[in-house]
Parts: sequence; C-alpha cells; structure tokens
Amino acid sequence: MPSKGVKASDNVPRSSVSRYPGKVEPQGQDDKSRKVTKTTVKSALPSLLDKITRWKPLHARKNIQPHATSYHHMIGHHHEYLEPSINNQPFSHFWEPAYGIANYTDTVDHRVMKVRNFDELDVPIDGIWHVKSPGKESRQTRFKRFIQKLIYHVTGQDYKGRYYNDHKLLAQKEVLATNLYRAVVLEDSDPDMEFEKQYQCGYSYDEEQDRHCVATRHLEGYKDASTLFQQGVEGAEWRIFDERHNPAADLVIRRFFLGDEDYLKLDNYMYKTNDDPKARTRMYCIDFGMSFYNMFHLPQECTYEQFKYRLLSKSGKHKVQYSGQPTMMTVIDLMSSGQVESGIRGALEKIARMSDELLEKQCWQIHNLAAREAMLALLKNKRQQARAILEPLLEVWPKDFGREVSDGLVAHPTHRS
Repeated sequence: MPSKGVKASDNVPRSSVSRYPGKVEPQGQDDKSRKVTKTTVKSALPSLLDKITRWKPLHARKNIQPHATSYHHMIGHHHEYLEPSINNQPFSHFWEPAYGIANYTDTVDHRVMKVRNFDELDVPIDGIWHVKSPGKESRQTRFKRFIQKLIYHVTGQDYKGRYYNDHKLLAQKEVLATNLYRAVVLEDSDPDMEFEKQYQCGYSYDEEQDRHCVATRHLEGYKDASTLFQQGVEGAEWRIFDERHNPAADLVIRRFFLGDEDYLKLDNYMYKTNDDPKARTRMYCIDFGMSFYNMFHLPQECTYEQFKYRLLSKSGKHKVQYSGQPTMMTVIDLMSSGQVESGIRGALEKIARMSDELLEKQCWQIHNLAAREAMLALLKNKRQQARAILEPLLEVWPKDFGREVSDGLVAHPTHRS
C-alpha cells in the first residue's frame, strides 16, 4: 500500500538528539481532526497575527490603505500577516520606465523600471529594477501547454500541468524562491553585506492591468554567465570562485532545495570577476520562474555520495535538451574537486541550519493559504533531508511528501488568495 505522505500541516520527524533547533510534534496524530476548513482558518488567524508581531515586512509602510474596494484594485494584499506588494501606491505612480525598450515575449513581459520619488518612502527603494510578469500566450504556446497537461495527467504529475494556471501564485513562488536563495546564501556567521544590499526581490501588483509582477534589483557590473565560454576555456581564470558564491552550492540550492527546472541554463546566472586570485569570480542565481516545478526525489535513507551523484547527473530530458551546449554542469566540471566538495557540503549545512521561524517568515510571501502550507511542508521536508544526509546516525529520514503537498503548490485559477 502506498505511503500516506506528508500532510501540509505535518511537521517533519526528527531525532530528539539533533543539534538543529526546532520543536517536533509526536507522530501519528489524527489527520482528519487537522483538516483545514473555513472555520479553522478563521479561528487560526489571531494566532498567526501573534506569530508575526516579532518581525516586519521587507518594506515598512505608512498605514497602507486599499485604493478601491474590489479585489482587482487592491494593491497586493493588505493583511498584516502577509508580505504586501512592494508598491504601496498604484503601480503607474510607483514605477516609471528607467531606460531601454520593454521586452515583451510570448511567456514574459520584461520592463526595466525605477521608483518615482523613492526618497518619500519609509524604506527608500532606489536603483534600477527588472519588473517581469507573465506574457500573453500565443496559440502555439497554449497548444504546447495543453499537450503537456495531457502528458502530465497520464504520468500522474497533474501539478506540473497546472503550474501556469494562477499568475499571482506563479509570481509569488518566484519571489519566494529568489528570497529563499538569498536567505540560504546569507545563512553564514560572516554574511556577505555586498550581496545582501545588491540582491533584492519583491512582489509588485499592477492593479490597472491586474498583473502580478516580480521585481528584482538590477545587478550592476554583472554579466550573463552564457558569456563565460565566448573566449574558450583554456586557462580560464574565472574558474576560481568566491567561497560564498560557488556554482556547486548554487546547484544544491536551485536543484535540490528549490526544485528549479532551469538550473542548467547559463543565462539564469550572473557573474563578476575581480583581481583576487583566491576568489576571482562571484556568481549569483537569477530568474527562478520555474522553481518548485521538479521535486528532485531522493531514495530513502539517501547517503551523501548518492546525493552528490544524483545532483551532478543530468536528467534524460536535459541530456537531450542541452546536447552539445555548455551548461552549469560544464562550469562545475571545470572547477577543482575541492571547490565542488566544499560548495555542496556548505550549501547542505546552510539549508540544514534554517529555522522554522525563518522558513515560516519566508512563506508569508505566498498569499494563497493552501499553497503556503504546502510550500512550508515541502521546505521543511527538504531541510530534514539535508540534515539526514549530513548526519545519518542522528537524523531521521523524512516521509515522502504526498499528493496533497505537490497539488497544493498549484492553486486553481479561480481561487482567491
């Protein structure tokens, strides 16, 4: 009989002798009594509000008020227990074009913007930002995604077929993934202050066109990683990476923790070189639009060596898709074995140290309740896997998450958050 799977409301099992923080509830609780209903959600809100009084959203606001009563004219979501839209005023009043021409494609509308009158904000949001939203699908794209839905239905992966249904959830998942990557990188006794200042992302709602956008700060001085191989690889000095911005570590975060489908694409990474011979290159992950698309399943009681082999192996689909092209695996193959090893272990250790409070706070960026609970269950499951891989004698391997979790990551398009 198949396992019941992890419920969205379950805690991941953990050994009582673990060195990691966090409370673990006893197993075997009655799942029926914990079923989420409208009544239980309503009664739970006061406790949720109490939980978050200890922290403030990314951008503090001055008594934000909705600009209209209808859902489509709300600026983001104004409940205090959710991360609101980065723009605390109408989209066209908050943002203005910075330079260049907007890039409208079949899948993404990409605009380069800056904030009007940023000095009037409580927390100034200055600089150049990339503001993206889902593009208007062509007939060809709609047909392709329809065929994909049929294939995923047959193969039992319905959540992949519904991945693009809810544009608000799609944007907020990308914002969450971007900020989770940021949080993992900064999970360090000596955090990178330059990275913390440069690397910022938020959800922005365009109420005039009812579009849900992802706003990310422009990385000044960084280049697209696809340019790494334009001069060839012989004697490439960029192969020595900053310890905190290691491509092998990025692969752990992106493929394992965030379940990203496009972890191999070089144009989803940015880099900058400097004159330091011990840390010549800094590399950042960008564009998490396909995060939580793949679950990166691991065998039960997965060892570190099994994890490493799985991580550094392309899927059959990607072998065909990227045949003859340089990818992030090509970059990692050019690194020293010591750099790869330290990157993988370092990223696993950072994920393992993440607290319940930090994961819960990050998940407030997802306004949909079912998706937020499913996301938190998934992230805790991944964190526990990281702990068990690093300390198999002390940590319990978590149960596989069930259909409730994977289905919860993609809400029905008519569902209001």
